[in-house]
Amino acid sequence: MHRRRFICASGAASVGAMAGCLGGNDGDDETIHIGSLHALAPPVTEIAETEQEAVTAVIDRINDDGGIDGRPVEVQFGSTDYDAATAAQEATRLVESEGVDVLYGGFGSPDVHAVADYVRNRDDIPYLVPAGFASLSREDCHRSTFTLDGDESMASRLVLPEIQGRSGTSGWLHIIDHDWGSQIEDHFTNVLEEEYDDLEIIETTRTAPAAGDFSTAITEMMNADPDWCYFGGGGIDFIEFVNQGQQNDLQEAVDLYAPHLEIQDLAGAGSNAEGIVGGIPYSPTVDTELNQEFIETFQMEGDGLPNSISHTARNALYLYKEAVESAGTTEYESVIEALETSEIETPMGSLHIRECDHRAMSDLHVGEAVVTDQFEIPIPEPFGSEDGESLADSCEDVGCEL
Repeated sequence: MHRRRFICASGAASVGAMAGCLGGNDGDDETIHIGSLHALAPPVTEIAETEQEAVTAVIDRINDDGGIDGRPVEVQFGSTDYDAATAAQEATRLVESEGVDVLYGGFGSPDVHAVADYVRNRDDIPYLVPAGFASLSREDCHRSTFTLDGDESMASRLVLPEIQGRSGTSGWLHIIDHDWGSQIEDHFTNVLEEEYDDLEIIETTRTAPAAGDFSTAITEMMNADPDWCYFGGGGIDFIEFVNQGQQNDLQEAVDLYAPHLEIQDLAGAGSNAEGIVGGIPYSPTVDTELNQEFIETFQMEGDGLPNSISHTARNALYLYKEAVESAGTTEYESVIEALETSEIETPMGSLHIRECDHRAMSDLHVGEAVVTDQFEIPIPEPFGSEDGESLADSCEDVGCEL
């Protein structure tokens, strides 16, 4: 019988039985250890807790189904505190003290890039990144790092045809002034200028993250009378912009678009978000057996509906499972090679890694926020999809050298 040991992740919030203290088996070389990093600090604490719940629930499901290649799986959590230095420290602890086989997680630019720098310097452990940070599959790419989502050029190519087909030619760009907002602005502007001669941006306005007051930008927009607005941000910024826009009749005058329609953002904006069109990274309305299984799995650990962060966590774990089972080992070089050719089915369609830049290519969906009798909150409802390969910049253009 193996002696149980429990590892408490520093800074971790308590989410379910495994979120604060996590079990391992002394001397059990058969166990596969997942190092899962989450930004358990404001302003994204609630999202990180939901992501942790998803990781716990999915690993429980994988173990119930026989583990990975017949081996049990355990997770060890760490909190990045949405901070670069803390993220690097926690990644170091999980790898060098706890001996995890793979790293997953991080939320924003500071913590994700800190972990990516750490694994780049080691070059001996895979890192699965939960979001589409553009540079990590471009100039900052590395063979250890795999991004699990499309970048903002892909989101732009998904949404711009809808703008062209539904709205007039003149647009407004409002950006939340942080790293992600800058990515949205750069990619959207580049794609529009290069591929859509009939569309123009009248003006670009910016507000600081969580500034809370969009009155100046909304007034300027209403005075300029554009046909549409593309909003580059999420979370509380999206919620406040949509709600303040409705108070000023913005939605009556301007068609609103977003790169991503997130369940938690739509819930915060309520019925004011109805009719907004954008990319849909995850929707509970997709009627597949795998999606129903995912919702049931998530709800065994968490409350409410899973969101896109939960969906990405699920996909990362199953992608790693596929790679280890294909390689027949958790050995670094073998797993990296297997990840480069792995393909899985997800609740939203197929997903595979593009070998040239280690970016996940999946079916990408576009749709709108709708209010239905089935759910108490507006839900992102897909009405179209595209193969990610058709939306991505070519391997020659991304500037990645692995």
